[in-house]
Amino acid sequence: MKKLLLLILLILIIPLVSAKSGHLTLLAVQNVENNIGSTADLYLEIESGSGRVFLDTFPLTQIDTQMSTRLAKEIACEFLEKNCNNYDFFYTIRAGSSIIGGPSAGAALAALTVILLDDLEYDESIVVTGSINSGGIIGPVGGIPTKIDVAEKNNISKILIPSTKLNATNSSLNRTIQVVEVATLKQIIKEFTGKDYGQENYELQVNQEYDQIMKKISTVMCNRTARLKEQVETYYPDSRKLAIVQNKTIAAKNALNQSRYYPAASYCFGANIDLGSELTKNLSNEKTLEDISDVKSAIEKFEDMVDKKEIQTISDLQAKIIVKERLMDAKDSLTEGSKNINSSKAQYQLAYARERFHSAIIWAYFFNMSGKKIDLKPENVRASCINKIAEAEERFNYIITITPLEFNSTKQEISQARKYLLEDEYEMCIFKANKAKADIDVTLSVMGISKDEEMQELIESKLKYAEEQIAREISKDSFPIMGYSYYLYSLDLKESDPISSLIYAELSLELSNMWPYFNLEPKSRINLIDFNKDFLKGFVAGLIFIILILLISNKKRKNP
Repeated sequence: MKKLLLLILLILIIPLVSAKSGHLTLLAVQNVENNIGSTADLYLEIESGSGRVFLDTFPLTQIDTQMSTRLAKEIACEFLEKNCNNYDFFYTIRAGSSIIGGPSAGAALAALTVILLDDLEYDESIVVTGSINSGGIIGPVGGIPTKIDVAEKNNISKILIPSTKLNATNSSLNRTIQVVEVATLKQIIKEFTGKDYGQENYELQVNQEYDQIMKKISTVMCNRTARLKEQVETYYPDSRKLAIVQNKTIAAKNALNQSRYYPAASYCFGANIDLGSELTKNLSNEKTLEDISDVKSAIEKFEDMVDKKEIQTISDLQAKIIVKERLMDAKDSLTEGSKNINSSKAQYQLAYARERFHSAIIWAYFFNMSGKKIDLKPENVRASCINKIAEAEERFNYIITITPLEFNSTKQEISQARKYLLEDEYEMCIFKANKAKADIDVTLSVMGISKDEEMQELIESKLKYAEEQIAREISKDSFPIMGYSYYLYSLDLKESDPISSLIYAELSLELSNMWPYFNLEPKSRINLIDFNKDFLKGFVAGLIFIILILLISNKKRKNP
């Protein structure tokens, strides 16, 4: 009986120890003066676990390789919309000589991770070089000609390189190897496996409820512009601010006529700050301090109401982030105004705080927007905050290893996120961590870009992916207010201000992909091995093993 129980235990255990594993060839550049190319081997095993990432390299690589490995895994999981907190990832890189560290293996790391997680057949004879950025966008790397030479000498039939319009065409002339430009992780997976992840047609349609609320917000904001303008024209008819405001109001009017309500609200908000600061410029110090106290008191009352507001959807969560961010910004401005009371800055900071407070009040219209209800208890929002800080810090630690820039503003954003975590302001923590993460992703994305047309291509790629992500969220009855708003604003700035457009596109990406942090679609802890071929292989192996044991046991009984 004991033997039978042991055999049953074996048949249950053997399938569970199976893991997904795979291999790709990497193209590397040796860490010597002449940048001699070489190959390396990338291995990956994925097992049930707790979200840990392990990297084993020989020879030892630089710290940026470790960071790019974690980034690639994260992007792969986001690409598949898979909660990877239940898996452990074991990456191994083996090379024949010392190689230059860097992000150039990021695309290969992400591709192999996707392939194994989605259980795809793939062509190991293909190689890819390129960094991996948010949205699954492939970034440029150095040493392309050298890597193509190495691939050709090693009889590799096809090499995938970043689509940066730099080396691909010239490098592929008179060669036996096929050189293919790729711009996204989707394209890489299709080259390796034949699977086209672009077949799902997520069409971004106008959300009527959002449009109605945003129209109301922009109308209220722009009506305020008209009232403030009348006051300035009455008291300061020669003010230079009137000409500046005129340009903004024209831009707002054009946006309203085209139903671009978020950009219209943004233009009017900027105009309101200009006009409000003009109206406060001659206030006495005593009156300024009195007004600062009154505005601060009003903010605290409204903030108390917001804190008590029950949030049940992603729309509620993002509405609360929008409102809280404006309220805290207003309070900070009032604090600075009090400190600068003997300076003209105090009056400006009072005017700015008023406009931020007014903006917070009208953005509260977005509370109670329809959508799928999810578990947004404080402990869950706190856990999301911690996850986002970890992601931002990983990127920060990575970026400072590959560039001499200090990124002080990004570092400050992360510090603020940690401060909000300690103060139990979890929504603001999420926003600040997201912003820090987006800032770094923008920097990573523009590395190697030197032409205006390349910048426009990058913005188009980011916007396209953001559009798909927003449409995907809408299909789940989850509307990302901030993600959609930043997407619209990025579209509006694309021609006039490409850098700002890229920043808002990146923020749109971040804030349109919040489902992994709130378990909107929880995954089974055993879905790596549940009813797939690895499970069946293990099950059959265990069954054969038991049959053999039973046959041997019976034979021994018959022949003592």
